[in-house]
Amino acid sequence: MSSVSVKPFQAESKVPLQENKLIFIWGFTTLLVVMNVTMFNVALPFILQDFSLSSSTASWLVSGYSIMFALSTLIFGRLSDFFPISNLVFFGICLLATASIIGFFSTHFFLLLGARILQATGAGGFIGLGMIMAGRYIPLSRRGKAMAIIVSAASLAFGLGPVFGGVITQYLGWNYLFAVTGISVLSIPFLQKHLPKEDIQRGHFDLYGAILTGLSVTGMLLFLSTFS
Repeated sequence: MSSVSVKPFQAESKVPLQENKLIFIWGFTTLLVVMNVTMFNVALPFILQDFSLSSSTASWLVSGYSIMFALSTLIFGRLSDFFPISNLVFFGICLLATASIIGFFSTHFFLLLGARILQATGAGGFIGLGMIMAGRYIPLSRRGKAMAIIVSAASLAFGLGPVFGGVITQYLGWNYLFAVTGISVLSIPFLQKHLPKEDIQRGHFDLYGAILTGLSVTGMLLFLSTFS
């Protein structure tokens, strides 16, 4: 499947407004996606109580998410070399929204853990793809501003996450934390509209290396947490 190729924005682009819309939408979606990382930290005591878990078991909701988030960032970054960024973003947000629905209705810990890991799979590439998008399509004269907005949104999300997570968990319940992240699906039509179309390139993805990297990181964390 191929699409019409559009040249990256030139230094003297006549559509700065389109760039501004793209960066604003990307920054807002980054805020929602990254905020999901820290929102659950304050909800762990409630989840621990609801599912009668030990602290070490409940901590895997954070550790599992972090592992998959890091791996997903690497994988999406590599896939952007030969797949259109718009397709990768669409796939990532769809994974994130699907996981949010599963997590919202989860009644078992392992289902909840699976939803969190699936969320991380979709969310992990968003920041990395944001940097790639800015480097590929934003002119050099405005590239620093675009990257600063995306990184600032991510930094702000780390601070706002515990605040929103605490308020939502206290008044609505931890299930509704998934609903906040699910809002990111609303950005799909806007990103699809403003992201330039690209051709699919032929390339090689080291799946074996990615699996070994994931197993190595997971094994190391298991050893550090269980000393087994």
